[in-house]
Amino acid sequence: MSSEHDFSYDPKTGECEAPKNENWDIPPNPFLQPPAQSNVLSENSPSQHAQQQVVPKSSVKARGGNRSRKDRIVTEIHQLLKKHYFKGVTSRGTQFLINWHTSLATPLEVEGLLSDIQSLALNLSGLAIAPQEVKLALGAIKGDPPDAQNLSASIGLTVLGGQGRLYLLTPEGIVEIHAQGGYRLPEQLQEPIGFVRLKNTRSPLFSVFFSQISNQPLTDFLNQLNVPKESQLLVLAWLVTGMIPNAENVLLEIVGERFSGKSTLQSALKTLIDPSLEPLIGDIPQTQAQMFELGKRNHVISLDKVDKLTPKAQEALTTLLKGKLTDISTAKSSDATQVFLSHPVILNSAESVVTWADLADRSVMVSLPRLEKIVDHFLEKPGANGAFQLAFASLVTLLSYVHASWQSVRATAAPAGMVDFYCIGIAIAEAMGGSASDFDQQLTTSLERRFEMELYEHPVAAAVRDLLGASGKESLDLPVGELLQKLNDFRPDDALDSQWPRGPRDLGSKLDKCSGLMEAYGMRVGPTERKGKRGVYHRKIEKCTPQLYRARSPF
Repeated sequence: MSSEHDFSYDPKTGECEAPKNENWDIPPNPFLQPPAQSNVLSENSPSQHAQQQVVPKSSVKARGGNRSRKDRIVTEIHQLLKKHYFKGVTSRGTQFLINWHTSLATPLEVEGLLSDIQSLALNLSGLAIAPQEVKLALGAIKGDPPDAQNLSASIGLTVLGGQGRLYLLTPEGIVEIHAQGGYRLPEQLQEPIGFVRLKNTRSPLFSVFFSQISNQPLTDFLNQLNVPKESQLLVLAWLVTGMIPNAENVLLEIVGERFSGKSTLQSALKTLIDPSLEPLIGDIPQTQAQMFELGKRNHVISLDKVDKLTPKAQEALTTLLKGKLTDISTAKSSDATQVFLSHPVILNSAESVVTWADLADRSVMVSLPRLEKIVDHFLEKPGANGAFQLAFASLVTLLSYVHASWQSVRATAAPAGMVDFYCIGIAIAEAMGGSASDFDQQLTTSLERRFEMELYEHPVAAAVRDLLGASGKESLDLPVGELLQKLNDFRPDDALDSQWPRGPRDLGSKLDKCSGLMEAYGMRVGPTERKGKRGVYHRKIEKCTPQLYRARSPF
């Protein structure tokens, strides 16, 4: 695909252009500057929007001139914290301590801040402080009024701010992506934000290029990772969706035989949008509690070589995709720090392991072909491989275009549970020089393959489809016994005896069990009716409009 919408930059406005008179070897600092005094907020303060605001006096009170050494040290720690951090409160009332220079947000608890505060005190003031003294200083901070209300905070590399602004964390600083498209490295932020770091989160690895860059490096990256061209838009849509905090996430399921590069692809995709100490999780949780625990440690849930998923585990993954309130406190003794977290999910397996209906409605599947020489598709560590850096820079370019346009895409034909993903995919197809039908075709193919796999689990539904197709009619109204005889002629060869009805009464039970599946894909089963003088039971089957997605007709 050609790159029709390569990224453009406007030197007159400074958008997407390195600030003038700056040495590129030493990037300009875009972060908020700390206040000159610990009790007064500067003009760059996160809660300063129109005028200066004075912070009320600290809750650490002096005890006259005879304060103990412990009181003096706690007071010094408190002043040091006020100088290098500010206290922000989210709309849900969650309190964070945010670093003035990095905007990294940490819960107000000793376990998460102890080492940082001890290093800060030792380097700047020569103080060797004890954990109990840090705890007392943090207690005083908790009692202080917040420096910033309605803090925008998020996990991952991005935070969604006001007026549609999207903030991206990079090694050089925070990049601001505008709602109208384009990005820049601001001298100061226009609002308080916080990047919440989870247990396994690493610092950002890749930089943003402030020069023209096409989509080709990203396409080359996927080619190197053995992603078929007919599935690349799906992978790109998953990546971009995972970087937009207000978009509902989906599960990307990578399937293929051995030596197709499934784990390599999965690790690379996660590294691009979520640098982590745990790129692949091999010990697959099978309970809800275990799966939710992964959400406390990782932004992207990445499950490697999955053989099966229990219904409880699949239900938990569905909840993680939709989002849930999560306690990210690092110690049980700490007060709960509740944050609403939504997680992108990626897994790989030999064959699809998604059987939970609600999770299937939020899943896309990409199949990788077998590689003759897998060593040719091996990627070095991200830090030593320039392909990662080029791919990330290209991805940010794509993100800036999609962020400005995806919410204006009409999702009249979107699959249930994938509305945001569908709109983002359409915007990506257009940014890559294609059309909406290109993404629609790739998504339809993925869903049709999943439909075939679901039919394998319900051979009666497959037989109904084939019977209707062979009849050439829009509907069939037959006695149940005769219907079973006709369905026997279309029984799949690999159908197990336990999956096939033993008699007319059992047929009714199995038809009712898979009626939702059949209607979703264009087949409706009517209720049992008694007809004729003898009151023979009839069932009517007919074609209908697919309810799940505007897919091609299965007939």
